[in-house]
Amino acid sequence: MTKQKRTTIVIAHRLSTIRHADHIAVFQEGAVVEQGTYASLMTIPNGLFRSLSEKQEALLAQDKERMSVISSSAELRLPETSAEEVPASSSSKAQAQSADAVAEGAADGVEAGKAKAEKTPILRVVRMQNDQCLSLILMCIFSGCAAALSTYAFYEMTVVMNIVLRTDSSRMREDAVNLTIELGLYAVAIIVSFTLSGLFNGLAGSSLTAKLRSRGIAAFMRQEIGFFDFEENSATELTAFLAEKVDKVKIITAEALDLIAQLLGGVTSFLLVIVLYSDWRLLLAWMGLIVLQGVTMPMQTAFLLGGESTEQQKAGNASKSKMALAQASANNIIGEAVTGIRTVASFNLEQRFYDGYTSTAATVSSYQKKDACLGPFLIGLTNFIMFGAMGAIFYYSVWLANMEIVTFTKALAPMMAVMGVMVPMIKASSMSDLPQASAAAVKLFKIFDRVPLIDSLGESGMTLPKVDGEIELKDVKFAYPSAPEHLVCKGYSLVVPAGKTVALCGPSGSGKSTIIQLVERFYDPLEGVVCLDGVDIKTLNVRWLRSQLGLVSQEPVLFQGSISENIAFGKPAEAGEATTVEIEEAAKMANAHEFITQDLNEGYSTQVGQGGSKLSGGQKQRIAIARALIKKPAILLLDEATSALDNESERIVQAALDDIMTKQKRTTIVIAHRLSTIRHADHIAVFQEGAVVEQGTYASLMTIPNGLFRSLSEKQEALLAQDKERMSVISSSAELRLPETSAEEVPASSSSKAQAQSADAVAEGAADGVEAGKAKAEKTPILRVVRMQNDQCLSLILMCIFSGCAAALSTYAFYEMTVVMNIVLRTDSSRMREDAVNLTIELGLYAVAIIVSFTLSGLFNGLAGSSLTAKLRSRGIAAFMRQEIGFFDFEENSATELTAFLAEKVDKVKIITAEALDLIAQLLGGVTSFLLVIVLYSDWRLLLAWMGLIVLQGVTMPMQTAFLLGGESTEQQKAGNASKSKMALAQASANNIIGEAVTGIRTVASFNLEQRFYDGYTSTAATVSSYQKKDACLGPFLIGLTNFIMFGAMGAIFYYSVWLANMEIVTFTKALAPMMAVMGVMVPMIKASSMSDLPQASAAAVKLFKIFDRVPLIDSLGESGMTLPKVDGEIELKDVKFAYPSAPEHLVC
Repeated sequence: MTKQKRTTIVIAHRLSTIRHADHIAVFQEGAVVEQGTYASLMTIPNGLFRSLSEKQEALLAQDKERMSVISSSAELRLPETSAEEVPASSSSKAQAQSADAVAEGAADGVEAGKAKAEKTPILRVVRMQNDQCLSLILMCIFSGCAAALSTYAFYEMTVVMNIVLRTDSSRMREDAVNLTIELGLYAVAIIVSFTLSGLFNGLAGSSLTAKLRSRGIAAFMRQEIGFFDFEENSATELTAFLAEKVDKVKIITAEALDLIAQLLGGVTSFLLVIVLYSDWRLLLAWMGLIVLQGVTMPMQTAFLLGGESTEQQKAGNASKSKMALAQASANNIIGEAVTGIRTVASFNLEQRFYDGYTSTAATVSSYQKKDACLGPFLIGLTNFIMFGAMGAIFYYSVWLANMEIVTFTKALAPMMAVMGVMVPMIKASSMSDLPQASAAAVKLFKIFDRVPLIDSLGESGMTLPKVDGEIELKDVKFAYPSAPEHLVCKGYSLVVPAGKTVALCGPSGSGKSTIIQLVERFYDPLEGVVCLDGVDIKTLNVRWLRSQLGLVSQEPVLFQGSISENIAFGKPAEAGEATTVEIEEAAKMANAHEFITQDLNEGYSTQVGQGGSKLSGGQKQRIAIARALIKKPAILLLDEATSALDNESERIVQAALDDIMTKQKRTTIVIAHRLSTIRHADHIAVFQEGAVVEQGTYASLMTIPNGLFRSLSEKQEALLAQDKERMSVISSSAELRLPETSAEEVPASSSSKAQAQSADAVAEGAADGVEAGKAKAEKTPILRVVRMQNDQCLSLILMCIFSGCAAALSTYAFYEMTVVMNIVLRTDSSRMREDAVNLTIELGLYAVAIIVSFTLSGLFNGLAGSSLTAKLRSRGIAAFMRQEIGFFDFEENSATELTAFLAEKVDKVKIITAEALDLIAQLLGGVTSFLLVIVLYSDWRLLLAWMGLIVLQGVTMPMQTAFLLGGESTEQQKAGNASKSKMALAQASANNIIGEAVTGIRTVASFNLEQRFYDGYTSTAATVSSYQKKDACLGPFLIGLTNFIMFGAMGAIFYYSVWLANMEIVTFTKALAPMMAVMGVMVPMIKASSMSDLPQASAAAVKLFKIFDRVPLIDSLGESGMTLPKVDGEIELKDVKFAYPSAPEHLVC
């Protein structure tokens, strides 16, 4: 600074570090109260700076006097026997053995129960739902009944044909009325069954999710600290896992059982139809098809979950697959960026984090594109095999009819009934989240089964009737599990006598803090033992052991809540709730009471913010000290406890701690770099390179020639002497001259009016930024996402073409069933066989075309979707990186929330573009083909009737969508403003709880707060579950109602068709043509009803575009603004008033 003359702003508590400053500004209660040079400030009578200086001078004088006495006495006596010079030792062999032990221990813990977890995840999840047996049983009953009734209702189409073929018009009308009533009853029963099935499915699924999350956080909380040292168990990873992926596990139980019940019901009903109304030969043929389907469907599942060789990568060991590793890397990048956003912004690192994230996102996209190429091919292949077999059975049916072995009705019965079996098969093909559900289930059960090396919640282990507080480490060797090759402790031996204060000092990285972590039993040593009162702490109950220890870390961790709550966390739960008197007493001992009551408007009720972000470093440290003192521990562990305090606070806190230790004779381990804080220690141990190299009292250590401690002391003494000399000179000169004009005593001022105005300005500014483009983002999110896919226009166009063609061909192929009936009804057997062969070839070509179209549609869908996800993530992190720091102060923009958002929810946005366009293309293709069939092969009267049904469907389907996305009154809550809906707020609260717990896991473990975090998380998870259950009750009812209206209209059209045939206005073929063709239109409609992720996709899209549109108050990546040709470095603040956006009511400046 002296040579380069660079402008420098220094924040300091120790005046020795700013004695050469050109100018000093003194702050108090949000205002500048004094300004000037060091010398000029000393001339202000009763000045704040002068007062601090004089107190510091007195403290330095005490240090100087004590060190002189120690130095003199050291020269007069021989080295004491208590002073030991311990040679450092190391052993590569021991190090290798310890590394192997760590690896083996970790492997034993992680892999416990692995085979069981991977072998039967479905059965184990089902067993977790014992309390929901009734719901699951009822769901299966109603699902099975619905599928069985659907299959039988499709068989009834053969009865329809018989009615239409009757020559007796009066009998035709009577039978039509009876059949219409019968089909109406079937429709009501089917709709009610599916509705109740959906209800019980939702109830069981939401209950399972809440239970899994509860067990999940319980399993996380009981793991040893080393578990969280690994990247895959970071706060961001575990938060995203519990928030998103665990919710999908219900797919492999509730959804899977639902599907199995539908398949069993449909297949059983189908076989009964063949047995009762068809022929045993056709029964064997169709049973062969079912067996073939049982072989081909696992081919699709094999791709989704990975074959035997890849299952471990994709499911059982998802964290090790290439795609999962890339996704985890991306999650960690965004998590680090948001957590350290101030450092990122200060060093202009936004572009580096952006490049790193987009690179990993592109890698994830490349893997998704590979799946997009392989998946549709395999699915198309299995469908080709299945439809080929169905074509062969059709030809066999015609051959039997041609040989007069079966009748018209017996030949058609299986063909009609099989359409009912297709409903659950279509549902099976739409279970796209099955791989993630399987991976989440396997990972969960691996964690459930994992036996922690140190169980934080375990009840095992003994407790001591009385704790004296003697700590002893014997030949301790240790390496951290995440770096087993680096031995931190190379044979520590140390005794901390009961009731004594032992200080640990030495260079950084020498293993001082490791000692405290071993005493806390965050880790176990690889060799040697740690003893409490002569008892190996491994034999003691972990929670009881930690309840005897009070820890104050170098970097204190505070949790969201009030100051009072954070201090109260220190009191053990078994000792009861902390009283107000106890909290205030602890705060007074930590010198925190004064600033809490005088500087903070809400006093002890002041919210500390995430990680204590609303408090200064010194304030956080004092609250952490108060939290440790309220515990009244037998052993106090101070890891640089006063490092963040100013000189005055350090002196008071240190005196308070010394007083407590002296009066109560509490065993204390102090880690210190500044020797002034350990001059009263009963014993000092000096560490270097993983070994204790010196031990003794302050005085005895000074007698070791060329000793490490003595060297540090002499360097400190020299520095203190310089401080003493300079302060004496300044003090003398200040007494001889008048106050300089550069010294200003600035009166502190406050104004409630100004405070209110500034708070309003902050709130308005934040509102302007956050709400920029809100209307646009909520009005047309789909169109804006589509515009982002300009580079994928060709893929989207081809996807739409193939999807439309597939639906159109499917609709026309269903119409061809009327031709099948005409062939079966022919009396000329030779003509029947010839037509059957031609029609079989024709239907085979249709099948090939349909399968190829759906396969190519899936391919281009996957390519476009993965490209969009990569682009959205890229733009998302770019938008996050350009926001001002205040944006990240809000809970909904925390690191855990944004990580989970980019990792999971953004990937679903493709549903409202690629999936939506796919659905629209299928609907357009199917409806257009349907209308053309009616125009070309039916009657204009039926055309009008079926067009009326399509209009009615266009009205009823939005009722389902209204529930999924929320009606006009709730849309903002569920989609456009998801962060403000009750469910979303509860989920965000749960995310923050797990994020805080894992981030501050050492503090959580030290104060036995696992149960409190578990209770908080399970409470919010239960709240989320209650909202899900409400949706489970309302959703199926609305869906059932819309289906009832639709099927009622279809029944009316059927009766109208029969009436037209009865009046001889239309023929048999014209009457049946629309009824057959409409089944093809049902395929995209079933796809529409399965888009369950649409609400989350819509919410994610709206939130993304709100962030894209948001104009940051300070654009970190903006190009606007001028640059100076030369920077002299002068900085000036004029009448600055400021409040943090997250606390606008509290004026800081």
